[in-house]
Amino acid sequence: MKEHVRFEGAERKRLMMKFLICSIIGIILFVFPVRQNGSLTIPISIIGSAIKGVIKPGVPLFATIVFWISGIGALWNKLAKPKMVQENALLKKLLDSSWPWIIVRLIAIVISTLVMLGVGPEFIISENTGGSMMHGVVITSITLLTICAFALPFLIEFGLMEYVGIMANRAFRKIFNLPGRATVDCISSWLGASNIAVVLTDAQYRAGNYSRRESAVIMTCFSAGSISSSLAFLGFVELENMFVPFYVTVTIMGILAALITPRLHPLRGYKDTYYNGVNNANDNIIPEG
Repeated sequence: MKEHVRFEGAERKRLMMKFLICSIIGIILFVFPVRQNGSLTIPISIIGSAIKGVIKPGVPLFATIVFWISGIGALWNKLAKPKMVQENALLKKLLDSSWPWIIVRLIAIVISTLVMLGVGPEFIISENTGGSMMHGVVITSITLLTICAFALPFLIEFGLMEYVGIMANRAFRKIFNLPGRATVDCISSWLGASNIAVVLTDAQYRAGNYSRRESAVIMTCFSAGSISSSLAFLGFVELENMFVPFYVTVTIMGILAALITPRLHPLRGYKDTYYNGVNNANDNIIPEG
């Protein structure tokens, strides 16, 4: 069992100030509603809209270059197994992909290049198809996901989620039938990037911290409502001013779904078995005081 470390004196004050300041910044950026043009939104959306207006002209070219590097690099790695990729953890993570995903990357190269050059079949380069993707979805996604990569840690990396998780520990076990340690994971999964949350939960399962049932429930019920994806969606349909009621609705429906779906098949049929039979799960122990 991991021991809880207590900090005293100046170190305790420094960590407390870091926790308070960074968490308040995160709450203001992602949670605190502000009024813009007569409608409620959140500061991170306003920042995203301003940046999007500046970088919009250059994003299609940048995205196309990224698609080319990603697709050709993955194909090269698959066929040649270059030493420089195999021995570099970052490059291997980026370029080591399966054939179906390599094909998807190559298709992205073709479509993005045709759209950027404005040549090819109308059903590909039309503003309602490929043009909508390149000049709408890609620009919004790159802008907001980049901003969230820098801003989201204020909300989930400086202790706020752990603090909330400890407070909700016992209730989380009773309501959702999930271990206390999953509280922070679920909250972070809900607020952060959904695809990354799935990968992190899978890693916890493979490490023996979650059972098969627990990991399936977390992935299904708590990795669907990320702030960044919601902002990207609303940005694409130009409804950023509706973020607050939209996200509140998504959250309420998500909680109701998380209460109901684990009690239905197929999630109900999953067993509390552990990956390779190794159980390393220890429920959260709340320290005295």
